[in-house]
Amino acid sequence: MASGKIREGKTVMEQQERTTPRIIGALVARDAGCALRNPTVLLCAAVAVGFSWLFGATLADELTATPGFAVFLMAFATILPTLEAGGVVTLFAMSEEDAHGTYDVMVRGGASLEAIVAAKVIVGAVGCTVLVPVCLALAGAPRGCLGPAVLLTAVGSLPVLVLFCGCGLRAADQMRTNGWAWPLVVAGMLPLLGALGPQWAPLVAASPVGFLAGSCVAAATGTPDALGLPLPALAANLVAWLILALLWLRWCMRAWRSARESR
Repeated sequence: MASGKIREGKTVMEQQERTTPRIIGALVARDAGCALRNPTVLLCAAVAVGFSWLFGATLADELTATPGFAVFLMAFATILPTLEAGGVVTLFAMSEEDAHGTYDVMVRGGASLEAIVAAKVIVGAVGCTVLVPVCLALAGAPRGCLGPAVLLTAVGSLPVLVLFCGCGLRAADQMRTNGWAWPLVVAGMLPLLGALGPQWAPLVAASPVGFLAGSCVAAATGTPDALGLPLPALAANLVAWLILALLWLRWCMRAWRSARESR
């Protein structure tokens, strides 16, 4: 009997391993469809695009006359869509899966918690890589920086999206998400202070979007250390925050599973 259960468990695990790419693909399609139909996601995207267009259209003269303002606006156009749209897809959507009972449905379909989280991060990253170049272009960034901005956003958004997913697991339901969202939003806005002068560079380094903001601003303005951090420091920011985010997500997943088993 015991050996039969072990063989059955191994068979299930092997089947999950074989079907994980297919399951993740199905979950990505599901989450992308839900995001495109969700009024909150669409509103957040519209807010980011609208502010970028408004500032770019009405303050174009300031961009050329005041280099510091150009740095601030490019950072703003990079950070806002990442926190707005990316945060909603990962933090809020992740917290709703268990609350609405959809987690059990997906598990019965063969999805693991890892696959569910991976799909959220992928959809959030794709959304950011679409919105950030659009917002940068509307804010007045040169066209030549938009291609690099896509690649920089795809990589640079990962730490904060992974952090958001872990917080979504801890929130457990949408009513508690703001308690996790606000600290991340504040941390995400810290790079804006880098436009005020190099003395704010430590706060840029303390942000999970420090690399994202610094690298995209560098591409848009042609100044590598526009936010006070040289490129090696930006790379170190990315690596450090990605490791911290993955450790946080791992702990959140373990805590989530333990809480679920104790129900």
